[in-house]
Parts: sequence; C-alpha cells; structure tokens
Amino acid sequence: MNIKSIIALSSLLLLLVGCTTQEKASPVLEANYSIVVSKSSNQLTLLQGNNEIKTYTVATGKNGRTPVTTFTIIDKLKNPPWTDFTGKHFESGEEGNILGSRYMMLTSSEKPQLRGFGIQGTNKPDDIGKQTTRGCISMFNEDIEELFELVPEGTIVTVID
Repeated sequence: MNIKSIIALSSLLLLLVGCTTQEKASPVLEANYSIVVSKSSNQLTLLQGNNEIKTYTVATGKNGRTPVTTFTIIDKLKNPPWTDFTGKHFESGEEGNILGSRYMMLTSSEKPQLRGFGIQGTNKPDDIGKQTTRGCISMFNEDIEELFELVPEGTIVTVID
C-alpha cells in the first residue's frame, strides 16, 4: 500500500468515525490528523486530511518488530517512567529509561493481541533513522515533544512496510 492509499484510507476512517457518533466532534475530527509510519524509510509523516504537514526521521523495530497495522493513540505521557523487561523501574530522566521525554501509547483494534507499542522519545539519538528498537517508534526528543502537542488521543497511526 502506498502513502496516497494510506492517506485516503485514513481520511475514510475519520469520516466513518464522524458519521457514527452523536457526540460533539472530538479534537481528532476537528484537526483531522493522522500519522503514517514507513518502516522501510524510517519516516513518520503527520497528515492533516490529505495534506502532508511534516515528516520526521524515526527509529523502528529491528528484524521487523514494528508491526504493520493500524493503531490508535490511546494515552499520552509527559516524562514517562519505564520498567524494563527484567522488572527494574526507571523514573523519567534516569539513566536506563529509554522512553525519552514523551510517550504515546498505541493500540490496534485489528490486532488486539499487540501490546506495549508506542511512539516515544529516546535516550539513544544515534539510533534515529535505523531499525534498532524492540518494536516501538522512537523519535528525537524535540520531535516527539512537537508531535505530542499537535496530535490528540484518538489519532490514527498506520504502519506500513
């Protein structure tokens, strides 16, 4: 699927969500933001409707660990703590915390078994532009801080090869 097809699909999804709710329009529908992440180019593109707003260089999962699917941002954290895979806890800014200054938690309704994926900052800026993560999408801290302020919870994130 190419980026133009993803843009059209994202717009259709947002339109369908808007047609099925009786509540006041959410900021997502008002702003009409969506995100497309290309694993092959390690690029995250912010879209508003069909218009490309900005493209960021990112790190994605090594050995294909970032799943190709459609996600939704369900939570956003400033200065997030992190618990590693051995159970050791790290506060924000503490050496060993890989999340950087921001974290946006992702969920996939088409693949609900996928857990623990997100868009985050990093304490390893040299990894940006490479496929080095355990599956999350990592950004320079200044980039995730900018994106964090622009997109609300509920934003659609589509990951493509």
